Amino acid sequence: MTTLAHQPVPGRPPAWGPWATLGFAVLIGVVFIVLQSLTLVAYLVLSGDASLADLADPERAGLHASNGFLLVIATLVTAPAVVGLTLLFARARQGLPVRDYLGWISLSRTDWLRWLALTLLFVALMDTVTWLSGRPLIPDFLRETYTTAGVLPLYWLAVAVAAPLSEELFFRGFLFRGLSGSRIGPWGAIVFTALVWALIHTQYELFYVVTIFIGGLFIGYARWRTGSVLLAFVIHATWNLVALTETALWIGGYLKG
Repeated sequence: MTTLAHQPVPGRPPAWGPWATLGFAVLIGVVFIVLQSLTLVAYLVLSGDASLADLADPERAGLHASNGFLLVIATLVTAPAVVGLTLLFARARQGLPVRDYLGWISLSRTDWLRWLALTLLFVALMDTVTWLSGRPLIPDFLRETYTTAGVLPLYWLAVAVAAPLSEELFFRGFLFRGLSGSRIGPWGAIVFTALVWALIHTQYELFYVVTIFIGGLFIGYARWRTGSVLLAFVIHATWNLVALTETALWIGGYLKG
């Protein structure tokens, strides 16, 4: 098992403090929102399917939120920016290699197999809870974006690779590292990053947001125990891959719910 992520490495400077970390995080968030907004405006102008007036109408604007093709474009535009800024701000902390700062490290084969098994068990548990609650196994947002994605390989790339990579480098990489060494400690950082991560998923109803929060706790715990944000990315990507596979099976008529 590797060194816990919150423990400093002798002879190397610590990560950015909590306030600097939060400041950089807010800046990344602003860039993310601006790029998403510009992508939406560009889509409306170039597609001719709607007008800019739609942005002032919440009901009309909500229709674009479930546009799979727009989701793909927005994700592929914003993800590189988030990754780039995260790497830039981590690198700005001189004397601490970016890989060490963000925890981009691999694990032993035994650890990989153990965490993969735990991940699949966790996903199965979340699906069981969803089924027992009487809610659809596949959220409406996922169904709608999948069926309107247009180019499905790009949709899978955006949802299963680009989004998990950018989100994990930001939340469980940069943000977690800066907060876990503060007064709130690693557990506070796990809860905080999971909560913020869940709250940005405004496209889902409350029940699914809660499951995302629980998933964030699981991913954050894995990140802390192993020190590996690479593991956090793999867990997140695996969860999304299972959801996409279930959606594809539902569309094909092989799965109900």
